Amino acid sequence: MSINLKSISHQQWQENEKGLPVELSVIDISQVSVPELKASEESKYKESFTFYFDTGTSEIQLEYRWDLNGTKSFLFLYVHSDDDNPEQALESLLSGLGLSRELVIYVNEEALRGARFQAMRLDDNDNEVEITRFHNRSTAEFYVRKMEAKGHKQLYFIKED
Repeated sequence: MSINLKSISHQQWQENEKGLPVELSVIDISQVSVPELKASEESKYKESFTFYFDTGTSEIQLEYRWDLNGTKSFLFLYVHSDDDNPEQALESLLSGLGLSRELVIYVNEEALRGARFQAMRLDDNDNEVEITRFHNRSTAEFYVRKMEAKGHKQLYFIKED
């Protein structure tokens, strides 16, 4: 079963990113042809090219990196810092590109567990409201400080699952 990967723009990716992207996995495609990933003519002498996809449930940043003599090539997969189902993002990408799980040479196990740090807001009625989630505490703390700097009256804090 193949999943349709919808190409999105870098701008769309950035608009939906609340923190730093999380590296999820590295896929060795040195021995595999991936026709969906064609670098532009002006990029072929560089060492990488970046693609952005929407799987329907996740947005993915995919860096296609290769050495200049053409012997090794890898895909570095990133998800948004608040993606709550990174395992599905990885599976969707592999399926959408027709790649097998055996080609995955690195997986960020902590990221696979999902975003577990909740950025919370305490509203005027003492209700705790989850704003978003992050994979690591430092990104969640940065987001909370950013929200506090906007001058809202609510209290912002972090909860860990």
